[in-house]
Amino acid sequence: MVSHDRAGSTEQARPPTVLVTGGTGFIGRVLVERLAATHGASAVVCLVHTDHHRDRRDAVARFRQLGVRVIDGDLT
Repeated sequence: MVSHDRAGSTEQARPPTVLVTGGTGFIGRVLVERLAATHGASAVVCLVHTDHHRDRRDAVARFRQLGVRVIDGDLT
């Protein structure tokens, strides 16, 4: 991706950084993996609430395996 400033010069644009909340849910899991595939894992930050549900723990392990930055916490 290349960006142009008002003076007309070009520079390499940084990929977007995306914060995903709810990434361990049904849709969120797919979203996180697609964002990582499209923009690179370093562009994805996933806020997760760690709990004892095996499927959610597995999703977090998968995100870390992909290189997605995982932050434990919630918005409340």
